[in-house]
Amino acid sequence: MVLQKDNPVIWGYSNNVNDVIHIKINGAEVGHSTVQTTSETGHSGVWQVKFSAPAGGYGPYTITAQSGSGSLTLRDVLFGDVWICSGQSNMEFFVNKVRFQNSMSLFSAVCWLYGKLLYQHLNYPIGLVESNYGGTRIEAWSSPDAMAACPTTGKRATSRNDVSVLWNGMINPLLRNTIYGAIWYQGESNAGYYQQYSCQFPAMISDWRQKFNQASLQATSNSFPFGWQRTEIKPFSTGMAGLRWAQTANQGQVPNPKLQNVFMAVGMDLPDFDSPYGTIHPRYKHTIAQRLVLAGYAVAYNHRNVNYHGPFPSSYHYTNSTHRIQIEFDHGTNPIEVRSNDGFDVCCAPPNHACSDHDRGWRISHILSHDTTHVYIDTSMCKQHGLTSIGGVRYAWRESPCPFQMCALYGVDNGLPTPPFIHSAAL
Repeated sequence: MVLQKDNPVIWGYSNNVNDVIHIKINGAEVGHSTVQTTSETGHSGVWQVKFSAPAGGYGPYTITAQSGSGSLTLRDVLFGDVWICSGQSNMEFFVNKVRFQNSMSLFSAVCWLYGKLLYQHLNYPIGLVESNYGGTRIEAWSSPDAMAACPTTGKRATSRNDVSVLWNGMINPLLRNTIYGAIWYQGESNAGYYQQYSCQFPAMISDWRQKFNQASLQATSNSFPFGWQRTEIKPFSTGMAGLRWAQTANQGQVPNPKLQNVFMAVGMDLPDFDSPYGTIHPRYKHTIAQRLVLAGYAVAYNHRNVNYHGPFPSSYHYTNSTHRIQIEFDHGTNPIEVRSNDGFDVCCAPPNHACSDHDRGWRISHILSHDTTHVYIDTSMCKQHGLTSIGGVRYAWRESPCPFQMCALYGVDNGLPTPPFIHSAAL
Protein backbone atom coordinates (compact mmCIF):
# COMPACT_ATOMS: atom_id res chain seq x y z
CA MET A 1 0.00 0.00 0.00
CA VAL A 2 0.99 3.65 -0.42
CA LEU A 3 0.66 6.35 2.24
CA GLN A 4 0.99 10.05 1.54
CA LYS A 5 4.63 11.03 1.99
CA ASP A 6 3.76 14.45 3.42
CA ASN A 7 2.14 14.25 6.88
CA PRO A 8 0.88 10.66 6.60
CA VAL A 9 -1.99 9.64 8.86
CA ILE A 10 -2.86 6.19 10.22
CA TRP A 11 -6.11 5.65 12.07
CA GLY A 12 -8.50 2.96 13.24
CA TYR A 13 -11.23 1.90 15.63
CA SER A 14 -11.04 0.39 19.10
CA ASN A 15 -13.49 -0.65 21.78
CA ASN A 16 -11.02 0.35 24.50
CA VAL A 17 -11.55 4.06 25.04
CA ASN A 18 -8.47 5.83 26.49
CA ASP A 19 -6.19 3.01 25.33
CA VAL A 20 -2.91 4.33 23.83
CA ILE A 21 -1.97 3.21 20.32
CA HIS A 22 1.73 3.34 19.41
CA ILE A 23 2.79 3.52 15.74
CA LYS A 24 6.16 2.03 14.82
CA ILE A 25 8.00 1.98 11.51
CA ASN A 26 10.52 -0.83 11.24
CA GLY A 27 10.37 -1.11 15.04
CA ALA A 28 10.95 2.58 15.82
CA GLU A 29 8.06 4.56 17.31
CA VAL A 30 6.97 7.58 15.25
CA GLY A 31 3.83 8.61 17.12
CA HIS A 32 0.98 7.59 19.38
CA SER A 33 -2.69 8.33 19.94
CA THR A 34 -5.32 7.83 22.61
CA VAL A 35 -8.56 6.11 21.67
CA GLN A 36 -11.33 8.67 21.92
CA THR A 37 -15.09 8.27 21.92
CA THR A 38 -16.87 8.80 18.63
CA SER A 39 -20.46 9.28 17.61
CA GLU A 40 -20.06 7.00 14.61
CA THR A 41 -22.58 4.17 14.59
CA GLY A 42 -21.13 0.78 15.51
CA HIS A 43 -17.83 2.03 16.94
CA SER A 44 -17.09 3.14 20.49
CA GLY A 45 -13.76 4.78 19.83
CA VAL A 46 -11.34 5.99 17.19
CA TRP A 47 -7.60 6.65 17.18
CA GLN A 48 -5.58 8.68 14.69
CA VAL A 49 -1.86 9.37 14.39
CA LYS A 50 -0.18 11.96 12.16
CA PHE A 51 3.56 11.44 11.83
CA SER A 52 6.54 12.15 9.59
CA ALA A 53 7.48 9.74 6.83
CA PRO A 54 10.93 8.16 7.14
CA ALA A 55 13.78 10.16 5.67
CA GLY A 56 15.44 7.06 4.25
CA GLY A 57 13.43 6.79 1.05
CA TYR A 58 10.04 5.70 -0.22
CA GLY A 59 10.16 2.17 1.23
CA PRO A 60 9.01 -0.52 1.55
CA TYR A 61 8.55 -0.36 5.31
CA THR A 62 6.76 -2.34 8.01
CA ILE A 63 4.31 -0.37 10.14
CA THR A 64 2.92 -1.67 13.43
CA ALA A 65 0.05 -0.30 15.52
CA GLN A 66 0.48 -1.60 19.08
CA SER A 67 -1.40 -1.21 22.35
CA GLY A 68 -2.16 -3.17 25.48
CA SER A 69 -4.86 -4.97 23.50
CA GLY A 70 -2.48 -6.36 20.89
CA SER A 71 -0.93 -5.27 17.61
CA LEU A 72 -1.63 -4.99 13.88
CA THR A 73 1.09 -4.99 11.22
CA LEU A 74 1.17 -3.57 7.70
CA ARG A 75 3.98 -4.79 5.43
CA ASP A 76 5.33 -3.47 2.14
CA VAL A 77 4.22 0.08 2.88
CA LEU A 78 5.48 2.75 0.49
CA PHE A 79 5.37 6.53 0.83
CA GLY A 80 4.43 8.67 -2.15
CA ASP A 81 1.39 10.65 -3.33
CA VAL A 82 -2.16 9.40 -2.85
CA TRP A 83 -4.92 10.33 -5.28
CA ILE A 84 -8.67 9.64 -5.05
CA CYS A 85 -10.43 8.77 -8.32
CA SER A 86 -14.17 9.37 -8.25
CA GLY A 87 -17.18 9.90 -10.49
CA GLN A 88 -19.59 7.80 -12.50
CA SER A 89 -19.28 4.98 -15.04
CA ASN A 90 -16.44 6.36 -17.17
CA MET A 91 -14.26 6.42 -14.06
CA GLU A 92 -15.62 2.99 -13.18
CA PHE A 93 -14.66 1.63 -16.64
CA PHE A 94 -12.34 -1.34 -15.94
CA VAL A 95 -8.71 -1.79 -16.93
CA ASN A 96 -9.52 -5.09 -18.68
CA LYS A 97 -11.77 -3.20 -21.07
CA VAL A 98 -8.66 -1.50 -22.43
CA ARG A 99 -6.94 -4.88 -22.80
CA PHE A 100 -4.75 -5.05 -19.74
CA GLN A 101 -5.06 -8.50 -18.20
CA ASN A 102 -3.40 -8.50 -14.79
CA SER A 103 -4.17 -8.23 -11.10
CA MET A 104 -5.54 -4.73 -11.72
CA SER A 105 -8.00 -5.81 -14.42
CA LEU A 106 -11.08 -4.80 -12.41
CA PHE A 107 -9.64 -1.43 -11.37
CA SER A 108 -10.61 1.89 -12.97
CA ALA A 109 -8.76 2.31 -16.28
CA VAL A 110 -8.53 6.12 -16.10
CA CYS A 111 -7.38 5.99 -12.48
CA TRP A 112 -4.76 3.30 -13.15
CA LEU A 113 -3.43 4.98 -16.28
CA TYR A 114 -3.32 8.33 -14.50
CA GLY A 115 -1.21 6.82 -11.70
CA LYS A 116 1.05 4.95 -14.12
CA LEU A 117 1.76 7.99 -16.29
CA LEU A 118 2.15 10.29 -13.29
CA TYR A 119 4.72 7.88 -11.83
CA GLN A 120 6.70 8.11 -15.07
CA HIS A 121 6.96 11.87 -14.54
CA LEU A 122 7.67 11.84 -10.80
CA ASN A 123 9.59 8.58 -10.28
CA TYR A 124 8.15 7.83 -6.86
CA PRO A 125 5.17 5.76 -5.65
CA ILE A 126 1.63 6.82 -6.52
CA GLY A 127 -1.26 5.49 -4.44
CA LEU A 128 -4.73 5.29 -5.97
CA VAL A 129 -8.08 5.05 -4.19
CA GLU A 130 -11.02 4.24 -6.46
CA SER A 131 -14.44 5.47 -5.30
CA ASN A 132 -16.99 5.64 -8.13
CA TYR A 133 -20.50 4.54 -9.07
CA GLY A 134 -22.05 4.42 -12.53
CA GLY A 135 -25.07 6.49 -13.48
CA THR A 136 -24.76 8.91 -10.58
CA ARG A 137 -25.33 12.64 -10.23
CA ILE A 138 -23.17 15.17 -8.47
CA GLU A 139 -25.83 15.60 -5.78
CA ALA A 140 -25.13 12.07 -4.53
CA TRP A 141 -21.42 12.90 -4.09
CA SER A 142 -22.09 16.20 -2.31
CA SER A 143 -22.45 16.60 1.44
CA PRO A 144 -25.46 18.44 2.91
CA ASP A 145 -23.19 21.46 3.39
CA ALA A 146 -22.23 21.49 -0.28
CA MET A 147 -25.86 21.07 -1.32
CA ALA A 148 -26.90 23.99 0.87
CA ALA A 149 -24.48 26.26 -1.00
CA CYS A 150 -26.46 26.02 -4.26
CA PRO A 151 -30.11 26.22 -5.34
CA THR A 152 -31.88 22.87 -5.33
CA THR A 153 -32.77 21.26 -8.62
CA GLY A 154 -36.18 19.95 -7.67
CA LYS A 155 -35.26 16.59 -9.19
CA ARG A 156 -36.56 13.50 -7.45
CA ALA A 157 -33.70 11.17 -6.55
CA THR A 158 -33.82 7.48 -5.72
CA SER A 159 -31.36 4.90 -4.36
CA ARG A 160 -27.82 5.66 -5.59
CA ASN A 161 -28.79 9.22 -6.52
CA ASP A 162 -30.27 10.20 -3.20
CA VAL A 163 -28.74 13.47 -2.10
CA SER A 164 -25.45 12.84 -0.23
CA VAL A 165 -25.84 9.04 -0.29
CA LEU A 166 -22.47 8.44 -1.98
CA TRP A 167 -20.86 11.21 -0.01
CA ASN A 168 -21.92 9.38 3.14
CA GLY A 169 -20.97 5.90 1.96
CA MET A 170 -17.98 6.39 -0.35
CA ILE A 171 -16.22 9.69 0.46
CA ASN A 172 -16.87 10.44 4.13
CA PRO A 173 -15.18 7.16 5.27
CA LEU A 174 -11.96 8.30 3.54
CA LEU A 175 -11.67 11.73 5.13
CA ARG A 176 -9.19 10.83 7.90
CA ASN A 177 -6.58 9.73 5.36
CA THR A 178 -3.97 12.09 3.97
CA ILE A 179 -4.35 12.55 0.22
CA TYR A 180 -2.47 14.63 -2.31
CA GLY A 181 -5.38 15.25 -4.69
CA ALA A 182 -8.42 13.93 -6.53
CA ILE A 183 -9.50 13.32 -10.11
CA TRP A 184 -13.12 13.24 -11.26
CA TYR A 185 -15.01 11.86 -14.28
CA GLN A 186 -18.72 12.66 -13.95
CA GLY A 187 -21.42 14.83 -15.48
CA GLU A 188 -23.46 12.83 -17.98
CA SER A 189 -26.19 12.27 -15.41
CA ASN A 190 -26.47 16.02 -14.77
CA ALA A 191 -26.75 17.07 -18.43
CA GLY A 192 -30.51 17.51 -18.26
CA TYR A 193 -30.25 20.36 -15.76
CA TYR A 194 -26.71 21.59 -16.24
CA GLN A 195 -27.35 25.20 -15.16
CA GLN A 196 -26.95 24.25 -11.48
CA TYR A 197 -23.65 22.45 -12.12
CA SER A 198 -21.71 25.72 -12.37
CA CYS A 199 -22.49 26.22 -8.67
CA GLN A 200 -22.60 22.59 -7.56
CA PHE A 201 -19.18 21.60 -8.87
CA PRO A 202 -17.14 24.39 -7.20
CA ALA A 203 -19.20 23.89 -4.03
CA MET A 204 -18.46 20.16 -3.93
CA ILE A 205 -14.73 20.68 -4.53
CA SER A 206 -14.51 23.33 -1.83
CA ASP A 207 -16.44 21.15 0.62
CA TRP A 208 -14.29 18.06 -0.05
CA ARG A 209 -11.16 20.13 0.53
CA GLN A 210 -12.42 21.56 3.79
CA LYS A 211 -13.64 18.25 5.19
CA PHE A 212 -10.55 16.24 4.20
CA ASN A 213 -8.41 18.91 5.84
CA GLN A 214 -10.40 18.91 9.08
CA ALA A 215 -10.74 15.14 9.43
CA SER A 216 -7.06 14.42 8.67
CA LEU A 217 -5.74 16.69 11.42
CA GLN A 218 -4.92 19.27 8.72
CA ALA A 219 -2.60 16.75 7.04
CA THR A 220 -4.50 17.02 3.73
CA SER A 221 -4.24 20.47 2.21
CA ASN A 222 -7.41 22.56 2.28
CA SER A 223 -6.66 23.50 -1.32
CA PHE A 224 -5.56 20.11 -2.63
CA PRO A 225 -5.43 19.80 -6.44
CA PHE A 226 -8.56 18.57 -8.17
CA GLY A 227 -8.58 17.45 -11.79
CA TRP A 228 -11.29 16.14 -14.07
CA GLN A 229 -12.03 14.78 -17.48
CA ARG A 230 -14.63 17.04 -19.05
CA THR A 231 -17.84 15.25 -19.93
CA GLU A 232 -17.52 15.09 -23.67
CA ILE A 233 -19.10 12.03 -25.30
CA LYS A 234 -22.82 11.42 -25.13
CA PRO A 235 -24.56 11.76 -28.47
CA PHE A 236 -28.33 11.97 -28.83
CA SER A 237 -28.65 13.71 -25.47
CA THR A 238 -29.56 17.27 -24.55
CA GLY A 239 -27.61 19.66 -22.38
CA MET A 240 -24.14 18.18 -22.85
CA ALA A 241 -22.69 21.30 -24.49
CA GLY A 242 -23.98 23.51 -21.69
CA LEU A 243 -22.72 21.07 -19.08
CA ARG A 244 -19.16 21.27 -20.42
CA TRP A 245 -19.30 25.03 -20.00
CA ALA A 246 -20.82 24.75 -16.52
CA GLN A 247 -18.04 22.37 -15.45
CA THR A 248 -15.64 25.32 -15.73
CA ALA A 249 -17.96 27.54 -13.65
CA ASN A 250 -18.95 29.23 -16.93
CA GLN A 251 -15.39 30.40 -17.55
CA GLY A 252 -14.39 27.94 -20.27
CA GLN A 253 -10.90 27.32 -18.94
CA VAL A 254 -9.26 26.37 -15.64
CA PRO A 255 -7.76 27.26 -13.25
CA ASN A 256 -9.89 30.35 -12.79
CA PRO A 257 -11.02 32.49 -9.82
CA LYS A 258 -13.97 30.18 -9.09
CA LEU A 259 -11.99 26.98 -9.56
CA GLN A 260 -8.52 27.42 -8.17
CA ASN A 261 -5.82 24.73 -8.22
CA VAL A 262 -7.92 22.63 -10.58
CA PHE A 263 -7.06 21.15 -13.97
CA MET A 264 -8.94 19.39 -16.75
CA ALA A 265 -8.54 17.22 -19.81
CA VAL A 266 -10.59 17.94 -22.94
CA GLY A 267 -11.74 14.84 -24.81
CA MET A 268 -14.54 16.02 -27.08
CA ASP A 269 -12.46 14.94 -30.09
CA LEU A 270 -12.35 11.30 -28.94
CA PRO A 271 -15.80 9.92 -29.87
CA ASP A 272 -16.16 6.15 -29.98
CA PHE A 273 -19.58 5.52 -31.50
CA ASP A 274 -18.72 1.86 -32.16
CA SER A 275 -17.67 1.15 -28.59
CA PRO A 276 -19.05 -2.23 -27.46
CA TYR A 277 -19.74 -0.60 -24.08
CA GLY A 278 -22.03 2.07 -25.57
CA THR A 279 -21.24 5.44 -27.11
CA ILE A 280 -21.17 7.00 -23.66
CA HIS A 281 -18.15 4.82 -22.78
CA PRO A 282 -15.29 5.56 -25.21
CA ARG A 283 -12.39 3.12 -25.14
CA TYR A 284 -9.66 5.74 -25.63
CA LYS A 285 -8.77 6.07 -21.97
CA HIS A 286 -5.03 6.27 -22.71
CA THR A 287 -5.33 9.64 -24.46
CA ILE A 288 -7.68 10.93 -21.77
CA ALA A 289 -5.22 9.94 -19.03
CA GLN A 290 -2.27 11.44 -20.94
CA ARG A 291 -4.02 14.78 -21.24
CA LEU A 292 -5.09 14.70 -17.60
CA VAL A 293 -1.56 13.90 -16.40
CA LEU A 294 -0.08 16.70 -18.52
CA ALA A 295 -2.45 19.20 -16.92
CA GLY A 296 -1.89 17.73 -13.45
CA TYR A 297 1.88 17.86 -13.87
CA ALA A 298 1.60 21.59 -14.55
CA VAL A 299 -1.10 22.58 -12.05
CA ALA A 300 -0.93 20.01 -9.24
CA TYR A 301 2.87 19.83 -9.22
CA ASN A 302 3.67 23.40 -10.28
CA HIS A 303 5.99 22.47 -13.12
CA ARG A 304 6.62 25.60 -15.14
CA ASN A 305 6.78 25.94 -18.90
CA VAL A 306 4.33 23.06 -19.45
CA ASN A 307 1.90 23.84 -22.27
CA TYR A 308 -1.03 21.85 -20.94
CA HIS A 309 -4.12 23.29 -22.63
CA GLY A 310 -5.42 23.93 -26.11
CA PRO A 311 -5.70 27.46 -27.54
CA PHE A 312 -8.38 29.63 -25.92
CA PRO A 313 -9.90 32.92 -27.11
CA SER A 314 -8.42 36.11 -25.70
CA SER A 315 -10.29 38.69 -27.82
CA TYR A 316 -13.17 39.04 -30.31
CA HIS A 317 -13.59 41.72 -32.97
CA TYR A 318 -16.54 42.05 -35.35
CA THR A 319 -16.28 43.90 -38.65
CA ASN A 320 -19.70 44.60 -40.14
CA SER A 321 -18.34 45.68 -43.51
CA THR A 322 -16.61 42.34 -44.11
CA HIS A 323 -19.21 40.19 -42.32
CA ARG A 324 -16.73 38.33 -40.18
CA ILE A 325 -15.58 37.95 -36.58
CA GLN A 326 -11.89 37.89 -35.76
CA ILE A 327 -11.01 35.67 -32.78
CA GLU A 328 -7.55 35.89 -31.27
CA PHE A 329 -6.17 32.99 -29.19
CA ASP A 330 -4.00 33.19 -26.08
CA HIS A 331 -2.97 36.79 -26.82
CA GLY A 332 -1.06 35.49 -29.81
CA THR A 333 1.30 33.26 -27.80
CA ASN A 334 -0.04 29.78 -28.64
CA PRO A 335 0.01 29.01 -32.39
CA ILE A 336 -3.11 27.27 -33.66
CA GLU A 337 -3.61 24.38 -36.03
CA VAL A 338 -6.83 24.36 -38.06
CA ARG A 339 -7.95 20.81 -38.93
CA SER A 340 -11.49 21.71 -39.99
CA ASN A 341 -13.43 24.84 -40.89
CA ASP A 342 -16.54 23.66 -39.04
CA GLY A 343 -17.73 23.85 -35.44
CA PHE A 344 -18.74 27.51 -35.03
CA ASP A 345 -22.10 29.25 -34.55
CA VAL A 346 -22.87 32.95 -34.59
CA CYS A 347 -25.98 34.52 -33.12
CA CYS A 348 -27.87 36.89 -35.41
CA ALA A 349 -29.52 39.44 -33.15
CA PRO A 350 -31.09 42.87 -32.90
CA PRO A 351 -28.69 45.69 -32.00
CA ASN A 352 -27.19 45.57 -28.47
CA HIS A 353 -28.57 42.09 -27.76
CA ALA A 354 -26.21 39.56 -26.13
CA CYS A 355 -27.28 36.00 -26.91
CA SER A 356 -27.49 33.23 -24.32
CA ASP A 357 -27.03 29.62 -25.34
CA HIS A 358 -30.84 29.24 -25.56
CA ASP A 359 -31.38 32.08 -28.04
CA ARG A 360 -33.10 31.25 -31.31
CA GLY A 361 -30.71 33.37 -33.35
CA TRP A 362 -27.83 30.92 -33.47
CA ARG A 363 -26.78 29.95 -36.99
CA ILE A 364 -24.16 27.47 -38.14
CA SER A 365 -21.02 29.19 -39.38
CA HIS A 366 -17.49 28.28 -40.46
CA ILE A 367 -13.95 29.57 -40.64
CA LEU A 368 -13.33 31.84 -43.65
CA SER A 369 -9.59 32.13 -43.12
CA HIS A 370 -6.96 31.99 -40.42
CA ASP A 371 -3.37 32.80 -39.55
CA THR A 372 -1.12 31.44 -36.80
CA THR A 373 -3.09 33.00 -33.92
CA HIS A 374 -6.46 34.14 -35.35
CA VAL A 375 -9.49 32.69 -37.06
CA TYR A 376 -12.05 34.69 -39.04
CA ILE A 377 -15.66 33.48 -38.73
CA ASP A 378 -18.35 34.09 -41.35
CA THR A 379 -21.37 36.18 -40.30
CA SER A 380 -22.93 36.80 -43.73
CA MET A 381 -25.88 34.51 -42.96
CA CYS A 382 -27.21 37.12 -40.51
CA LYS A 383 -27.71 39.61 -43.31
CA GLN A 384 -29.75 36.98 -45.14
CA HIS A 385 -32.09 36.87 -42.14
CA GLY A 386 -32.42 40.66 -42.04
CA LEU A 387 -30.19 41.07 -38.99
CA THR A 388 -26.88 42.89 -39.24
CA SER A 389 -25.90 42.73 -35.54
CA ILE A 390 -24.12 39.86 -33.83
CA GLY A 391 -25.07 38.81 -30.31
CA GLY A 392 -22.40 36.19 -29.74
CA VAL A 393 -20.23 33.42 -31.09
CA ARG A 394 -19.67 29.91 -29.81
CA TYR A 395 -17.55 26.89 -30.65
CA ALA A 396 -18.12 23.12 -30.39
CA TRP A 397 -21.60 23.69 -28.97
CA ARG A 398 -22.83 20.22 -29.90
CA GLU A 399 -23.37 16.94 -28.08
CA SER A 400 -20.60 15.32 -30.13
CA PRO A 401 -18.99 18.22 -31.96
CA CYS A 402 -16.40 16.58 -34.20
CA PRO A 403 -15.00 13.33 -35.63
CA PHE A 404 -12.09 11.53 -34.00
CA GLN A 405 -9.23 14.01 -33.43
CA MET A 406 -10.69 16.27 -36.12
CA CYS A 407 -12.12 19.24 -34.28
CA ALA A 408 -11.44 22.60 -35.88
CA LEU A 409 -8.75 23.97 -33.57
CA TYR A 410 -5.68 22.52 -31.85
CA GLY A 411 -2.46 23.84 -30.42
CA VAL A 412 0.48 23.46 -32.81
CA ASP A 413 2.94 22.79 -30.00
CA ASN A 414 0.97 20.23 -27.97
CA GLY A 415 -1.79 18.89 -30.24
CA LEU A 416 -4.45 19.63 -27.62
CA PRO A 417 -7.94 20.72 -28.72
CA THR A 418 -9.48 24.09 -28.03
CA PRO A 419 -12.23 23.53 -25.44
CA PRO A 420 -15.84 24.54 -26.13
CA PHE A 421 -16.56 28.20 -25.53
CA ILE A 422 -19.39 30.71 -25.81
CA HIS A 423 -18.98 34.48 -26.01
CA SER A 424 -22.26 36.21 -25.26
CA ALA A 425 -21.88 39.87 -26.15
CA ALA A 426 -23.21 42.42 -28.57
CA LEU A 427 -20.37 42.57 -31.09
